Amino acid sequence: NPFFTIIILRNLYKEKMLQFNYEQKRWLWDIDQINHMQISDNVVDFMTLRLKELTAKSQDILQLAASIGNVFNLFILQIIHKSSQEYIIDILSDAIAHNIIIQINKTETNIYYKFVHDKVQQAAYSLANETEKKEIHLQIGRALLKTYTKEEIHENVIDIVRQLNEGQNLVSDKYE
Repeated sequence: NPFFTIIILRNLYKEKMLQFNYEQKRWLWDIDQINHMQISDNVVDFMTLRLKELTAKSQDILQLAASIGNVFNLFILQIIHKSSQEYIIDILSDAIAHNIIIQINKTETNIYYKFVHDKVQQAAYSLANETEKKEIHLQIGRALLKTYTKEEIHENVIDIVRQLNEGQNLVSDKYE
């Protein structure tokens, strides 16, 4: 998997196990040190370990973002997390610096982001246990229904229903 290879090489470089010697004009590594490194052959497991190196605040925001989908936006995160745009942008800029997400579009009213790979999204999503996931999805679905206009609800009905369905076991009000 090319993505996994790039992630591993970046990690080895970050940990100074792989270095470029400019005088010799070649790459140097310590194979014994690399062999002792605990590297999972599962991309999601490896990325989950990398995500756990981030702050709890970053993990929390990325967990919400992953629950929204591979592509998400600032407006929805702000509503769900009940935080300011500045706070969320600050957290997301840390995730951008760690090559976890990228900004894909910016409008006058919103900023759109994407996980760099579906396995990174899966890793962020796996940070939550099953009950938390259901709570998050229900929270997302309710927030979308509450904040979207009738036209936006119509345009996004599949996403809204998907979110609500994921959390339906937690709904106790029969009218909801």
